[in-house]
Amino acid sequence: MQIDTNTGLVLEGGGMRGVFTSGVLDAFMKHEVWFRYVVAVSAGACNGMSYISRQPPACAHLEHRLSDKI
Repeated sequence: MQIDTNTGLVLEGGGMRGVFTSGVLDAFMKHEVWFRYVVAVSAGACNGMSYISRQPPACAHLEHRLSDKI
C-alpha cells in the first residue's frame, strides 16, 4: 500500500481508545503500512513510539500491562 508522503497519522489519548489504537497499529505494521509523520498524545504517544520503532508486539503488550493496573 502506498501512503502519500504528505499524509500523517494522528493518535489520540484515552485508555480504551489506546487499546483499540494498539490493535490498529499492529495491523498496520503487519501489512507494512508506514506513515512518514506521526503525532500523538498520552496513550497514543506510547502506541506511537512502538509504531515508529516498528515493534509490533510492544503496542498491545504495553496497553494490556497498563490496563491491569487500573
